[in-house]
Amino acid sequence: MRFSSWPILLILTVSLSAPFASAQPFQGPAAAALGGAGRATMDPLESFFLNPASLGFSPPYLHVGGHYQSGEHPTEGENRVWGVVLSDGTPDKIMPGALSYLRDRRQTPAGSESVDQEFRGSAGRIVYPGVGLGVGLHYRETELNGGGPTHFQTNADIGALWAPFEMIALGFSAQNVFPSGRAAPFGIRNVPTLGLGFHASYEKMFNARLDVSRPDQFNPRRRLDVGAGFESVFESGLAMRIGCHWRETVDKTLVGAGLSYRGPRLQVDYTLQKDTRLDRAIRHLVDLWIPF
Repeated sequence: MRFSSWPILLILTVSLSAPFASAQPFQGPAAAALGGAGRATMDPLESFFLNPASLGFSPPYLHVGGHYQSGEHPTEGENRVWGVVLSDGTPDKIMPGALSYLRDRRQTPAGSESVDQEFRGSAGRIVYPGVGLGVGLHYRETELNGGGPTHFQTNADIGALWAPFEMIALGFSAQNVFPSGRAAPFGIRNVPTLGLGFHASYEKMFNARLDVSRPDQFNPRRRLDVGAGFESVFESGLAMRIGCHWRETVDKTLVGAGLSYRGPRLQVDYTLQKDTRLDRAIRHLVDLWIPF
């Protein structure tokens, strides 16, 4: 991968984001509005978090983008994260790749604070017409209780994506494939997760997503998390999204609704997400990215 111009873009781009639960895969506003689904989607800014194989289908641009998310939850507290996402699909690279950095500052209802940082590098390529494979490596550092103990975790994700037709794609991902560090507390530990995704579109104006995933730790009943959503894209570049994420493994039902503007040199996404099982469990998500 060619990274020579990325340090300059990193200085110019600042963003903020905050996931509902730090142990789950990161979701941008597009995935959050569509029920957390994205393992079979070819979004250069956020789908590689769920499936690194999606990078093999990246458009031929260098993308720089950022997220802003703010949320509150009665049991998990409030979150603020800043970070940056860079995705390189330019023709002169060895293979499409992406770099990201996220910094999560969380305050619990009891008043304690924690800081979570993640560095991620991912790459993917098409190995056969319509078939892509990818891998992602990530390093995570979590400081608990404002200067308390710090926990370090390193892990990897692998994925595959099959797009037999322009309108249909199937995706598979295995996240955190290495044994997780047992020294890390349960709430912040990287959890091995298997996921399948389906994406269908009609004339690029109507898109539907469906993801099914299963955490393989702390899930004795082998429950499944299911996310689904629908997107309508208009000729003006505006898009509307709606979806639901049934996270039975943690007893949550997340409903999302979002708007997007897709211009020739700018895309802006906004999503409002609500946990319907609890009061005061909402978050706002905003994306901004520019292709070069």
